[in-house]
Amino acid sequence: MYSDTFFRMPDTFNRALIFVLSLVFLVISSLYNSPFQSHNRLITISFVTLSSLFFITIIITDNAYNLSMMLLIIISLYYYIYKADNHFKSIEIILLLSYLAFFIFPFIHSYFITTSITEVDNYTRFLLAIPLYLMIRDLDFDKQFFLYLINIASIILLPVALYFYLLFDLDRVRIFTSSATIFSNISMTFFLFSMLSIYFFKRYKLSYIFLAYLGSFSALFAWGLSGSRFTIIIPLLLIILLILIPNYRKYVTPFCNKIGLLFVTLLLSTFFVSTSFDRLTNLNLSSIGDYSKPEANHWIKKDSIVPRLLIWNGAINMINENTISGIGLNNFNKELHSQIINNKIQPIRKDFDNPTAGLNHAHSQFLDIFAKLGFFGFLLLSFFIIINFYFFYRLSKNNEDNIFAIFGLLFILIHSLIMINHVILSHHQSTIFMVFLLVFFAGLSLSNNKKGEER
Repeated sequence: MYSDTFFRMPDTFNRALIFVLSLVFLVISSLYNSPFQSHNRLITISFVTLSSLFFITIIITDNAYNLSMMLLIIISLYYYIYKADNHFKSIEIILLLSYLAFFIFPFIHSYFITTSITEVDNYTRFLLAIPLYLMIRDLDFDKQFFLYLINIASIILLPVALYFYLLFDLDRVRIFTSSATIFSNISMTFFLFSMLSIYFFKRYKLSYIFLAYLGSFSALFAWGLSGSRFTIIIPLLLIILLILIPNYRKYVTPFCNKIGLLFVTLLLSTFFVSTSFDRLTNLNLSSIGDYSKPEANHWIKKDSIVPRLLIWNGAINMINENTISGIGLNNFNKELHSQIINNKIQPIRKDFDNPTAGLNHAHSQFLDIFAKLGFFGFLLLSFFIIINFYFFYRLSKNNEDNIFAIFGLLFILIHSLIMINHVILSHHQSTIFMVFLLVFFAGLSLSNNKKGEER
């Protein structure tokens, strides 16, 4: 059922061969200039169609988003060879190098600290993002249609989430994702996208603004069915950030009138009756006291706070012991088990055969990459976030018309916060969602600025 195994080759040697050949292909093809001229209109239509399919199907189908992404990659490779412009601005070179480094470093690291090639698999998405970006930056995507698209995607989330919630009597809805956390992260992203679209829809018809309100409500309601608690921090922090920064304070103004305040009240009411709010209010805070108890009563509590704290503690121990080199990409579970055996941390689960609960990640992207790839892996992740933030900030600064840059800035901020509590790079669906949307917004941001300069 899960998409983590979809379209993956079973043989690790073949996978390793593809990694190497992909890199060689990119280097060689960059030197190749063909006189062949592709049809931009057809490519643009294909890009818009497949991107739209991706946005709509990312969490409401099992495999459709994978198929759309595969087709986009094939088209982008074709475009890269025959059509792509190889002239780059300095900021683009740095951005693309961060993607390339995110592919090369884990791959090289895996040869020094033995790692299964399957653990490197998700990092290939960063390599494939390069031809995608080179294609997207030359194409066009209607702004109004984009705003319309993300709200349609948000609206669709609710009936699908309700279907799973009611039919299968689930405590936490995850639909076609491997965990409720992934569903909540993506739902929260769409909610914030729809909220931001309210500001830009004010230039269009009143019906479009209503669509954005409906999209916001639907995505938040769907998120509430996930039972997530941590992600509610994201909009709160972003609101504070928007208010504190004068240039971005204007995005809060649509909610300062009577209709806006009424809508915010409706959203808060939705949150207060949600599964997420129920889990938040029913937290047994005394369980935090169990953290230091030798009897490890935490495993009888129906919350994940103490187990997660234990995992984080284990990850910090790994970092302290292997600060520079890291432990390797697929050694986390083994090291966690060793710490439990040696009484450095309490068991994650009351199961003597599986006290680590089978976990091979730190439940925090920052701790996880530091523990596995060492200081330079952590540095690489930090650099990747900073350069993406700077890219979008630079293109959006004093340019309200470049909505793709503004959405890109919002997106990298959202995912920087998600990484505190979620290991994106350990999940195929989370990885592909993050990588594609980053190059989607980056490419269209640059395309938008180019058109502005031409005018």
